[in-house]
Amino acid sequence: MITDLLKFNVKEGDADKAATLFKAQMENNLGDKGCMISKTFRSKTEPNSFYMLLAWENQAAIDAHLETEHDLKFREGLDPLLAGPPEFFEWEEI
Repeated sequence: MITDLLKFNVKEGDADKAATLFKAQMENNLGDKGCMISKTFRSKTEPNSFYMLLAWENQAAIDAHLETEHDLKFREGLDPLLAGPPEFFEWEEI
């Protein structure tokens, strides 16, 4: 299993638009073959910060996901709302 945590900071005033995109993406991700976890969290103390937790069966599942129409549309919609590039954290279960 490959587990990723991604942090996204969105521009002031765009958090609600971003939240709508993240909610749809979570549901769409769960329909992708090999997606085991798809959760998004919004910081209570920094409302423009979102965290996406994803778990995939393997790298092939991630690669296939990155080519799906829904992921391409998600990134296309989210990119203009971002205050900077997302941060990626890869985790290993202990």
